[in-house]
Amino acid sequence: MSKNKKNSLLITFAIISFLFFLISPQILSSSQSQAENLPPMTIVASFEGGEISLGEVEREWNNFPDKYKTKLEALNHLINVELIVKKAQEWGLDEDEEVQNRIKTTTEQIQREADEKSKNSTEQILIQNLIKQEVDDRLIKITEAEIA
Repeated sequence: MSKNKKNSLLITFAIISFLFFLISPQILSSSQSQAENLPPMTIVASFEGGEISLGEVEREWNNFPDKYKTKLEALNHLINVELIVKKAQEWGLDEDEEVQNRIKTTTEQIQREADEKSKNSTEQILIQNLIKQEVDDRLIKITEAEIA
């Protein structure tokens, strides 16, 4: 990526961040207890080319509990990510061969890890059920007649 593109991206990011902080008081004014009663598909942020739901903010908040002090910070992060990704796509970075190769490699690695976790989970469930069945079969069955 050229130095001009990098500088332009940094300037764009700075402007977007500044604009977000200008509108964040509006978001802060709504109480958190009200947000807890809303369905996850409720849109909490909307911008050209995208929107973010309450469910996405909750997922981000729950997945990284030590990263954010408030849910507003999680929302801010999600908005910044969305806007930066959109800008990268506008510049055609998603069509760059090196970027596509990195995405492909990362996706394949994630799939391998998911397949391994799935295999391990399946094995654990089978083992647990076999042990449970063996234990149940060996338990002494007491009939009602024996109790009386």
